[in-house]
Amino acid sequence: MKTQIIDIKLRLVDLLKEVIKYQCFPIIFPLYYYFNHKDYSWLKEKNRQARINQGVNNKKIMVIDDRIPYPENGSGYPRTQQILKGLSSLDFKISYYAFIPFVNKDKVERHFNSNIEFITSPLIAKKGALRAIRENLSTIDILLISRPITLKRLYRHLPEFKRQNPNIKIFYDSEAINALRLKGSSQRVNRYLTKELHMASFADKTIAISLRERKVFEQLLQLERLEVLGHQTQEVNISNPIEERSGLLFMGPLYRKSTENSQAFLFFLERIWPYILKNSVTTTFTHIGRNHLIKSHKNLKPNIKLVGEVKDISIYLNKSRVFVAPTLSSSGIPLKLIESGAHGLPSVCSTILANQLGWETEVHALVADDPEEFANQCIRLLTDDELWHKISKNVLQKVKSEYSKLHFTNQLKAIFEPS
Repeated sequence: MKTQIIDIKLRLVDLLKEVIKYQCFPIIFPLYYYFNHKDYSWLKEKNRQARINQGVNNKKIMVIDDRIPYPENGSGYPRTQQILKGLSSLDFKISYYAFIPFVNKDKVERHFNSNIEFITSPLIAKKGALRAIRENLSTIDILLISRPITLKRLYRHLPEFKRQNPNIKIFYDSEAINALRLKGSSQRVNRYLTKELHMASFADKTIAISLRERKVFEQLLQLERLEVLGHQTQEVNISNPIEERSGLLFMGPLYRKSTENSQAFLFFLERIWPYILKNSVTTTFTHIGRNHLIKSHKNLKPNIKLVGEVKDISIYLNKSRVFVAPTLSSSGIPLKLIESGAHGLPSVCSTILANQLGWETEVHALVADDPEEFANQCIRLLTDDELWHKISKNVLQKVKSEYSKLHFTNQLKAIFEPS
């Protein structure tokens, strides 16, 4: 009987892991936590050490987000990870709670500083967040709420937090304005835009991801404190010369078909790739990142490689010839283009992405929206060495000047340590 119970528990854990893998609603977390709580025993010791490493005289920032920002998740999470690392390096006490708090030991140790505390709860997402905030409210100096979906869940509780701790500062990092992704009439977009941005009016400070999105906030709201915080790139070793590079690279997680990455990937695969093959160009198309979209490789067109999740994206950025980003609807800033630029890898991207970054066509990237034109631009970078070197040099200089670690750290200091 005891063996059967253990077997049932193990089966449930395996089942729930699969459900989690495919982005299921977080109501299953209490069950997962109950059956698999031993997986989190290491976290108690990790958090104890984190609190010791934090010291006693630093301001405490509690960050509430949708999920733990592992960089491989894409969708703006690499930037959130950089914010956490940057703030902890500035000697703030950082406590982090995610609505979907699945803490992976290897990833936490690999991606985050040791002085960051990760709070988990067996309660369902919002209830767990409220309990975590209320238990720590008297010691919190800054409550940093990340993403529109998180603010929406907590918005009506913000006055309560202010009443219980009048000294607390509430910061809202919008990450990206979701309403800008909507399609339809301008009236519909503006209605959702006004509703989304209005929630930011209660924050003591609002953080936009780009100057473009800051202007959107300014047009609709009269906010006293509106800041911009972009993305940070690391200094990388650009090792491979052009002679040792080949193929086209697409990067980012592929979830359901309706997501931006999946739509862009399928658009390239179905509308652009055939034009490249038609022009008798011998090359490969490689995807790196999570893949929940394409289960079978049997029906893929020739020379397509689905690598999956990788620990070091630099290997692929350094050996590819062209980066492709045919995204046709987006908000925020395209972090993957910044990463490719930091590696000196020229890209072909859509107009909307070039505009978000302020990149000029034929200078920092080649830009196209039409499938045939996009294919032609890819072929140009695959075959024209002089053009490749020009774009590579320009985009590398652009990224270094706007997304360096020093620039990002100075932005963090200006926002969280105002003089």
